[in-house]
Order: sequence, then structure tokens, then C-alpha cells
Amino acid sequence: MNPKNILRALSILAYCFILFNGWFISLPFFLILIFAVFDLGTRFQIFCILAIIGLILLIRITRMAKTKKTLFIELIIFILLLSPIAERLLSVNISLFNYPGFIFPFSTFIILYILSLFFSLREFITEKEKVI
Repeated sequence: MNPKNILRALSILAYCFILFNGWFISLPFFLILIFAVFDLGTRFQIFCILAIIGLILLIRITRMAKTKKTLFIELIIFILLLSPIAERLLSVNISLFNYPGFIFPFSTFIILYILSLFFSLREFITEKEKVI
């Protein structure tokens, strides 16, 4: 496995285990994504569906050759994955997210996914240079 795939896998693992505090317990984000699909009529549901679509696209795109199109799709997937978290951050008081179960996995996801995007870009550039 190349470093890009390892970083991408670790970032998605961190994404799934971002904890959101509930009334009594904290829930991992992958459970919230699944449960929110059945919470009809909310804006958060739309963003969760978009994030699930992003995860499915990410699984499909990992084996494709790197082109400008796939790099653009990877960037769009990043935005789709961030959309439900951004919706939560904008809809409630930001001080509710000041706990390590949110901060550490969220920052890990952001850093590792951006690093994997840079590795994808580097892979694309080296493949392009090999052709020339």
C-alpha cells in the first residue's frame, strides 16, 4: 500500500470515530450518519446523505488512475464529508464541541485527508511526467 492509501484509510477511520455528545452518551459519527438517514425532514439528514454518498464515491475512486477528474472528485468528496460536521458546527453553539472526543479525531481527519490529497496530486504529477 502506498502512503496515500494509508493516510486516506486513517483519515476515514478518524472521521468515523468523531464523537458527538448526546443527552447521555457520546455517539461515533458513523452511527450518527446511519441514524440521521431515517430522521426525516431535517437539514442535517440531507448533509448526512451527501456524506454517505461521498464515502461510497471514495471507495470507488481509490482504485482508479489519477487524472484531473479524479483529483477534482477527491476534493468534492472532502467537501461532502465535511458538510454534516459543518452543519452541526453552525447550528449549535461552538463551545459544545470543545472536548477531546471531537477535537482530536476531527483534526486528525482534516490533516490526514489533506495530506492524502497532496500525495494524490504528487502521484498524478509523477505519472504525467512518466508519459512525457
